[in-house]
Amino acid sequence: MEDSLGKLDKLTQEEARMAAAEHMRITRSVGKMVQGVDERVQRVGERVQGNAQDLNHRLDQANRSSSLHYSTFTYLKYPHRKPAPR
Repeated sequence: MEDSLGKLDKLTQEEARMAAAEHMRITRSVGKMVQGVDERVQRVGERVQGNAQDLNHRLDQANRSSSLHYSTFTYLKYPHRKPAPR
């Protein structure tokens, strides 16, 4: 009987070690997946930031252009007024 309990104890310990090893494998796998997602999110954030900077640049150009056209139009329509300073 004691021999059977000893074998059962060894099997239980081996099963616990196998379960712990499987748990570690799964944990590492999930960690790698999370890291991959983090890297992709970071790249998307960089692209969004670049697009926002490009949009701001284009809006600044459009605002300067419309301001110049408005100033020129105002000067041509009302020659006694000076164009607005830039």
